[in-house]
Amino acid sequence: MEKEENIIIKVCKELDIQQADLARMLDVTPARISEWKNGSIPKMSELALNLMLENKELKQHLKNVKRFYETLQALNIDEKI
Repeated sequence: MEKEENIIIKVCKELDIQQADLARMLDVTPARISEWKNGSIPKMSELALNLMLENKELKQHLKNVKRFYETLQALNIDEKI
């Protein structure tokens, strides 16, 4: 079984941010982020990190839906001409 990627590394990679940026976003010290990267993460912090990933995913889905809607609108206009 493959080892799951560390949530700190995953969030930084997915959001294209540095650990210092993540520390500012979570209002903790960069040293705390480093500790979490190498050890256990408090449950509430882990929840916040997972919500950050989910939020990014939902924003991408919304963007795709908007593009799809715009495409449908364009096709509808073209049919009326």
